[in-house]
Amino acid sequence: GETLAAEFDCAAYQDIQALLADPAVEAVYIASPHGLHAEQTIAALSAGKHVLVEKPMALSLQECRAMTEAAVAADRVLMV
Repeated sequence: GETLAAEFDCAAYQDIQALLADPAVEAVYIASPHGLHAEQTIAALSAGKHVLVEKPMALSLQECRAMTEAAVAADRVLMV
């Protein structure tokens, strides 16, 4: 929590929305359960963040396409 964050001089967030709203965050690393990769990646890209997402990129080709389209639309880097 906050004590650990203070010890390491870093920010802590209660949820992904708070993380994505922080203008100091330039990039995010998505290592959540596979079923959340597409949703969280698209949200991060839409918030203007660069994204590194763990494999598998997503659970379907349709989700992968939506993720790459979101990266192009946001002019952000998406890496797997």
